[in-house]
Amino acid sequence: MDANLYYMKYLLAIITLSFAFGSLPATAQVNITTKNIPTNITLVWEASSYVPPFYKGKALMPDGGDARVVAFLPPGVPVTSDISYSWRVDGVVDGANSGVGRSSYTIESEIFGGSSLVVVEISNANGLIGTGALRIPLIKPQILVYTDAPLGGVLFNDENPRITGTELTMETYPLFFTTRRRDNANLSYVWRVNGVPATNPLGNSGRLVLRSEEAIGTTTIGVSVSNTDHILESASGDTTIFFE
Repeated sequence: MDANLYYMKYLLAIITLSFAFGSLPATAQVNITTKNIPTNITLVWEASSYVPPFYKGKALMPDGGDARVVAFLPPGVPVTSDISYSWRVDGVVDGANSGVGRSSYTIESEIFGGSSLVVVEISNANGLIGTGALRIPLIKPQILVYTDAPLGGVLFNDENPRITGTELTMETYPLFFTTRRRDNANLSYVWRVNGVPATNPLGNSGRLVLRSEEAIGTTTIGVSVSNTDHILESASGDTTIFFE
């Protein structure tokens, strides 16, 4: 038996996500447990949430968000027109989204609902081909804050940069918010300079233009982001810069 299928069959799979930017830990682990469900079908999933440019990990699902799950047939099983997919979420069959050719499934998490167990049974005219199962965890949205230097561009690798000049642009990237674009009108940005709300000449934006007379020496730039369309999606963060 293939080693990967062996571990899927017995209780525990661990997905390690790599974060490339900001002050997030180098890695984060999400434990996914499926109990007593023999499986030979590989399931792959990804949430419809925002991740920043060059992000190396999976888009995860926030509370109230959604994710797409795709089922792959075992090696050697031909794709035929009679292959049927029966999808279950937490033990309940979703008949409306099951049937012939339904190899993908979109799951929507309930608010305060916790993680969900997704199971698929694949069959054809000859009987059952196999079963796949996974548990999709929920994660709290986060944000990343960076400096957009006049000459260097966005300083993804410098958490506390030193700035020479009269003007600076800050950039924030929401992580795991239910949107595909950070300029979505449902996202509300509130910027702060040394704890005081800042007036952003760009309006409601993930970018903040900061002039040196507004911040001298060591300055803490903070931002809060919330999704007006998903009440549970909010996050805040800050970064320190040095004006010279």
